[in-house]
Amino acid sequence: MAEYLKRAIPIEQADRKQIQDTVEEILNEVRTRGEDAVRFYSKKFDHWDPPCFKVDPSAVELAREQLPGDLVEAMQFA
Repeated sequence: MAEYLKRAIPIEQADRKQIQDTVEEILNEVRTRGEDAVRFYSKKFDHWDPPCFKVDPSAVELAREQLPGDLVEAMQFA
């Protein structure tokens, strides 16, 4: 049986529709405008505007090596 560590706050149907519409708009923008849209939303939501969104594979590997083994296993399983 699943054990819930935290329960989601119920969302009203109107709010759910607004969220769905917003997500659809973002995904459509990313599909049509690509990295320009990613950059726009990165600035809007995260206030982050890196020179490049691509992460060097060696940096990914270095970060992975610093994670606890059980977390890596859980992420691989997911």
